[in-house]
Amino acid sequence: AWNRAILESRGRCLSNANTDDRHSKTALETLAAVLDEEPEVDFVYGDGWINRTEEVVPFEQTMRVEEFTTPGYFAPLQALFYGFGFQPMWRRSLHESVGYFDGSYRASGDWDFGLRVALHRRAKHVSLRLGTFYAGGDSISYRDNTPAKENQRIHQAYRRPDVIESLYAKAGVHVPTDRHRAQIHLDFGVRALEFINPMGGRRRLLSEALKHFELAGQFHPTWEAPWINIAVTFAVAGERKQALSLLDTARQRFSSPLIEINRQTIEKGLSPLEPYAGMRPAHSGLDLPSNFQLAMGRDHRYERADVQAVTAVAP
Repeated sequence: AWNRAILESRGRCLSNANTDDRHSKTALETLAAVLDEEPEVDFVYGDGWINRTEEVVPFEQTMRVEEFTTPGYFAPLQALFYGFGFQPMWRRSLHESVGYFDGSYRASGDWDFGLRVALHRRAKHVSLRLGTFYAGGDSISYRDNTPAKENQRIHQAYRRPDVIESLYAKAGVHVPTDRHRAQIHLDFGVRALEFINPMGGRRRLLSEALKHFELAGQFHPTWEAPWINIAVTFAVAGERKQALSLLDTARQRFSSPLIEINRQTIEKGLSPLEPYAGMRPAHSGLDLPSNFQLAMGRDHRYERADVQAVTAVAP
């Protein structure tokens, strides 16, 4: 349906209006103003509220209890979760380079499309609550396991090492050597260890984090950071003995205060509710905003066209 509407459209800017969502009176003009004022931006999105009732009322009359806060824009983050919200706006010309929505998706087509946007164009976040999103009932996102199945397709297509590296390239991080590739995968692994879900709460993708820490170790075998972060991942997963064994092995090869800090934290015992608290993963060395900074609405500074791209500094 979205593709049919796009083909029938004549305007320069497009947006979707789902039947169970509501826009504020100023939503469209606010988003359109960003595209008019910033020609380097092709896609813009804002925040909103989660609505749990099926009552059909204007935005101004809906219950506003649960916040839906999308992160500041950082292209690689889109591979962890759909971060563009439910009422974005984009230039019609964008379809010439990224294509249309994939009609084989019933529930996750927006995530697939958003990742293609992140790979080829630029986006921007607006820190304003511009509408409501209905979560529940018989909506396609909640009626069955379709989203889970389709999200698995997206994971397989877009969480490949080459795609992750391309997303970092869009963020301005170049990877001329394997040592630089190691930094990228370490950074992505740290982001997968814990991030803030726009629907609320913190999430961890430990298997994804482990995969990228192992890649970092393969690309840079003499760097201690992947060893430390693999141990941190096992500790957060509840594998205490495995984590301590890895840190003991790392201590024989490397000299890093993080090895001892994390070992002592694990020996004291991790909280079953917040196992990540107190752990100190090794940093990639890249000058990039953290997941927390992005969750606070700050866009990545390298997404601006007028800022020179950076090259990762090999450790």
